[in-house]
Amino acid sequence: MKEPQLGQQVKDIITGFSGVVVAKTRYLHGVCRASVQPRDLKDGGIQKEQDFDLNQLSIVDEEIVHIVPENDPVVSMGDKVYCSMTEFQGIVWAICTYINGCRRMGVAPKVTKDNKIENQWFDEGQLRILRKNNVPQGPTNTGGPKQSINDSWK
Repeated sequence: MKEPQLGQQVKDIITGFSGVVVAKTRYLHGVCRASVQPRDLKDGGIQKEQDFDLNQLSIVDEEIVHIVPENDPVVSMGDKVYCSMTEFQGIVWAICTYINGCRRMGVAPKVTKDNKIENQWFDEGQLRILRKNNVPQGPTNTGGPKQSINDSWK
């Protein structure tokens, strides 16, 4: 099954929820999710977007709704970074790309003395790289419905 792209119309194969992919998030442990925004208005207002594993979305229309082209990425998964405004430091564990071209990074700091981890999200432009990726990444095709064992024997 082809992976849905930003701006494509998709449908969740489990619930039937459909709309346009407005964001895609990839996590360090390999899970890939898409935020889907319905195109229909409800009671005169915009409906709330929902998140789904990419593997459970089918492409309804290959045509892409207008999107802003992405810039070349600077920060990568697993990079050790710090925020130039807050001096927050940590490892990039998630990257979310939006339909408007914005990229936001989920950053996990070291565990505090109280054994707390308070992950934060930052726009890519706020981050400076302290050390390039040295964290092993998980598989890229996890989550969502899988082919059944019976289907694989055909």
